[in-house]
Amino acid sequence: MAESTARRALALGLLMSGRGAEAIAELEFVSVSKIEPVWFEAELLVLRGVLEGWRGELRSAAKDLSTAIRWSRWRDARRASECI
Repeated sequence: MAESTARRALALGLLMSGRGAEAIAELEFVSVSKIEPVWFEAELLVLRGVLEGWRGELRSAAKDLSTAIRWSRWRDARRASECI
């Protein structure tokens, strides 16, 4: 959980300092093709989708957010579904 919080804070800090591409790259380890994600990966995927949307990368954002929705339906991912 601490790693998830740290990655989220780093990504947001990078975005706020004008380094959006680096912010998204920080979250690239989360794979949309994963079958059984760890609960916090859905949260990070939502964040990556939002960052991509802010940067105008709408196809990537839609893919990430769609995957996060699928994951939240698949198992008890309350925290991710709250983000969505």
